[in-house]
This record gives sequence, structure tokens and C-alpha cells, in this order.
Amino acid sequence: MKEKREKENKYSAWIVLLSVLTIGIEIAGAAGSIRVLFSAYPKLYPALHLQGEGKIGMLMLLLWIAAAAAVVVFVVIFIKKLLSRSASLILSICMVPGAAALNLIILFMLLLMPPVASRTSDPADYMAVDGPVQDQEEFYSLIFPEQLSQQAQDVEYYYEAYETFFTLDYTISASWTLPEDEYASMKEKILADTEQFRRAYGSGEQSETQDGTERYVVAEMDPGRYYPMPEMTVDFDDTACRISSRAYLEREF
Repeated sequence: MKEKREKENKYSAWIVLLSVLTIGIEIAGAAGSIRVLFSAYPKLYPALHLQGEGKIGMLMLLLWIAAAAAVVVFVVIFIKKLLSRSASLILSICMVPGAAALNLIILFMLLLMPPVASRTSDPADYMAVDGPVQDQEEFYSLIFPEQLSQQAQDVEYYYEAYETFFTLDYTISASWTLPEDEYASMKEKILADTEQFRRAYGSGEQSETQDGTERYVVAEMDPGRYYPMPEMTVDFDDTACRISSRAYLEREF
């Protein structure tokens, strides 16, 4: 009887130890994977991305939570003695490598389909973009001045970038109003730069919107090129002296 109790106590100690180890592996795996994720995809403005591949990445995070909850459920089952100690010990032994393997699988999936993007709508962040987007500066700089004039008013700005090992998607849009003389000068400069660009690449066309605002399609998106070109448009509202620029790209490597 005494030997049986000592054996049960020994089993119980191992079960508790292995359960704690499993939970520790889950926590360490989560912390380490988040660090690796942000090292692989550094973001200036981290934000959850729940579209496209980001949905699958979020499911992986939920799977992590479910795995941690499963360990807690197992401990409750053990405490309530719904399983024999020997069965509980076997299960707890299996959970340790299972947790490690799950961490590796989830990390792999998160790196392929990260649920995080870079996103901001603060005009103070104007044209401060992430590295992969900055590589396309030769394109979008045609319609976005490096800095906005101090006279610019009613500034609206939006930036979002999502990157995986196989894709790069980004949107940059900005609109602002200028004094009449400065507006005319800025319009002339942008039109001169974009006209030269269109002649070089043979892309873009001019169109009129219903409210009379001039819209220039500087370039149409061409993700098939070795170095993809974003879709770029710029609107000029001569009445309001307002400029609205937008660059958009969906790229698959």
C-alpha cells in the first residue's frame, strides 16, 4: 500500500512538472516567435492585419491560445482524477514535444502569413515609410513631394503596407490645400515630372472627373515587371487649390 502511494505521488510530481514545462514552452515559444516575427518584418506603425493571408496568421495565434487552454484543461482533468495517473503521465510526456512542434509550425505559418501590417493616418508621419516601400521611392516621389509645404492646410494622409516573403502590398494617399501661387507651382512641377515619366514608360492618361477636377493616371499597376510599378494617380482641384495623390501596389515575388 505504501509503495503504491509512493508510486502515485511520484507520477503526480512528474505530471505536474511536465505540465509546467509544457506551459513554459508555450509561453517561451509565443514570446520568441513574436520577436522573430517583428525581426523578420520590422514595422514603423504595427497594426493587426485581418485580411487575406493575415486571417490565416491570426488563426495560428488562436491555435496557440487553444493549445495553452488544452494544457489547463488537462491539469483540471488530472486533478479531478478523470484519468488514471499512468494515462495522465503518458499524455503529459507527449505534450512536451507536441508543444515544441506546435511552436515551430505556428512560427513557420506566421512568417509565411504574418497577421501584422504597418498602418498610420497621422499627417505627422507623412512619407516616413517602411524599408521595402522606400525601395519604390523613384516611382511615388513623382506625385508626393518629399515634405509638405508649411502653408499646406487640411492635410489628409493614409499609409498602409503589408509584407510577406512572397508579397508586398502598400497604399499611400495624401491630399492637401495650398495658397494659389504655391498650388500652381506645385502642379506645374508634378505635371512636368509625370509627363517625362509617362513618356519614358509609355503609361498613363489624363481624364476629367464629373466635378471638373483633373485626374492624371501617371501609371497603371504592373506587378508582372521584374521591378513592379505601382498604380499612381494625382488629382488637381483648381477651384479649391487642392492636390490629391495616391500610389497603390499589389506585388507577388
